[in-house]
Amino acid sequence: MATTAFDPFATFVHLHAKGEVNPVPWTPGFWRELTTADGERVVGAKHGRGASDFHPSECEMHPCGDELLYLLSGSVDVVFEEPEGDRAVPLRGGEACIVPRGVWHRIVMHAPADLLFVTPPKGTELRPARGR
Repeated sequence: MATTAFDPFATFVHLHAKGEVNPVPWTPGFWRELTTADGERVVGAKHGRGASDFHPSECEMHPCGDELLYLLSGSVDVVFEEPEGDRAVPLRGGEACIVPRGVWHRIVMHAPADLLFVTPPKGTELRPARGR
């Protein structure tokens, strides 16, 4: 494959377990159509301009690995659902956090933000946030 520039906010990158890397254009059905194996990751970026852009009332959980969230700009809280209650980790532009495997989490935006993520998509589950 030839090396060309692409917009990381419009193209995700599929990191295959055996070392191959494929850019994949983002489409509304991207996550439903994606097929992955154990050990694979997807790298992507998302603009957050409105409160709903990071699904603050919906949680996700990745059973097949940890997720890296790197906030390029803006202000968000990464909210972890823990047995004793929700715990918010504030991120400001230039900061990152790791979401451990199997932990339900969501993102609440406080100021327009750009987020880069490296996620293990296999088996990811979504559900409404606790108390929503």
